[in-house]
Amino acid sequence: MWDMIGGHVETGETVEQALLREFNEEIGIYPTRFIPMNEIIVPEANESARLFTYRIDGWSGEPRLANDEHSELPWFGADITDATPLASDLYLPLFRSLLGL
Repeated sequence: MWDMIGGHVETGETVEQALLREFNEEIGIYPTRFIPMNEIIVPEANESARLFTYRIDGWSGEPRLANDEHSELPWFGADITDATPLASDLYLPLFRSLLGL
C-alpha cells in the first residue's frame, strides 16, 4: 500500500511548517520550492481528515528513509493505474493531474 509523506500539524505550527518538518523527519529532505495543490477530505470513522497536498519542485538533501514509518521510497510515473495499491482512492486523481494524465 502506497501513501504520501505527511503527518499532523502540531500546535503552533503552520501547514507549511508541518510540511517542512514532516518531510525532514520521514525522508530526510527540506522542501525549498513547493506549491499548494488540492485539499483532500478523507472520510474516517467518526470525523474527516483534511489533507493539504503540495507539489514539491525543489529540496535540499538526498531523499532516503529517515525513520520506520515507510518501508520503501518509490517514484511513480505514467505507469500509475487504478490497480496501484494506494492508501486512499482519493490520491489517484491528484497523482494523475501531477503527471498530466
